[in-house]
Amino acid sequence: GNYTLTGGTITFNPNNTNYDIREVDYYNLVLAGTGNSNFDFNADAYVQNDLTVTLSNTARIRNIDGPLTVANNFIFNSTSTNTSTISNDLTVGTFTLTNGLISVGTFTLEISGSGGWTQTGGTFTPAAGAIVLFSGAVDQTVNGSVTTTFTNVEINNSGTNGVILNRSFNISGTL
Repeated sequence: GNYTLTGGTITFNPNNTNYDIREVDYYNLVLAGTGNSNFDFNADAYVQNDLTVTLSNTARIRNIDGPLTVANNFIFNSTSTNTSTISNDLTVGTFTLTNGLISVGTFTLEISGSGGWTQTGGTFTPAAGAIVLFSGAVDQTVNGSVTTTFTNVEINNSGTNGVILNRSFNISGTL
C-alpha cells in the first residue's frame, strides 16, 4: 500500500540520551531534549511542515548525515549552552532564530519560502565556505532585531521584488 502523511506532531524529548532521527517523513517535528542529549539526523530526513528546536541544558543537534529538508518553518529557540551544528545541506521554507547557538559547516542553507530569514536573538556562526541561498519563487524577506553575519550569500529569487531587506546583514565572503 501507500503511505500518506497528512498531519500530526512527533516530539523527541530525551534526557541525557543520544537519539537518531530516522530517514522517514515527519509532518511536524519537535526536538526538545534536555541534559546532555545529542540528536543525529540520518541521511535524507524530511519534515513536511515545521521543525521546532527547543533544547535546554547542553542538548544539541550534533550531526546531519545527509541533506535535510524542512518544507515550511525551521524554528530554533534553544536555551542550551551547547552549539547545534548544521553539518550538511539544509533546505527550509523559512528560517527563524530566536535564541541559542547554531553553526553551519561548509554547506548550503537554502531558504525557499516567502518567510525568508528572521533572527531576533541567538548566535548564528557560519563556516568559511557556508552559503545561504535565497531561492524563492515569491518575494522573500530578511527580518529581525539582530544583524546577522553570513559568509556567502546567493540570491536566486524570481519574486517580483526578490529579497526584501527589512534588516541589514553583513557578508564576510561573497554575494
